[in-house]
Amino acid sequence: MTDVDLDRVKAVLRAATGPGGGFSMRGLAKAAGEGRDVVGDILNGRNRNPTLRVLANLARALGGDLTLFGVGSGVEAETRTAPPTAAELAQALRDVLPGLPRGSLDKRTEYLAEALSRALRLPQDPPATGHDAAPPPSPVHAAGAPPRATTS
Repeated sequence: MTDVDLDRVKAVLRAATGPGGGFSMRGLAKAAGEGRDVVGDILNGRNRNPTLRVLANLARALGGDLTLFGVGSGVEAETRTAPPTAAELAQALRDVLPGLPRGSLDKRTEYLAEALSRALRLPQDPPATGHDAAPPPSPVHAAGAPPRATTS
């Protein structure tokens, strides 16, 4: 994970939303496609750990990238914030399919998801632990099964 200099983030946001900056706090948040209070929350200390996605969206709204906030090295700085094109997806598949493991569908699916995510520089999910872990999948009714009868 990249350490973000929160003081630098605040300085950039203050400059953008202060006198002559061109944005209000809510206007910048809206231009970034974020919640209306995201800028105010960062500036007022209610959000002391903004995600790289939020920072990337704010930087893009300001006409820059993560380097605007001092994030400029490592994989995190190259995290994609826009969807891949069909050509990029096809190339990523050509790159990762030779390493596809044998085994269960879940194992192969997990491999493809992780490999494509890395190849396309997509934002990474945090590891699921404790109460953050994904719930078990809901049961699926067999195809063609009649709907459950209801009683009045």
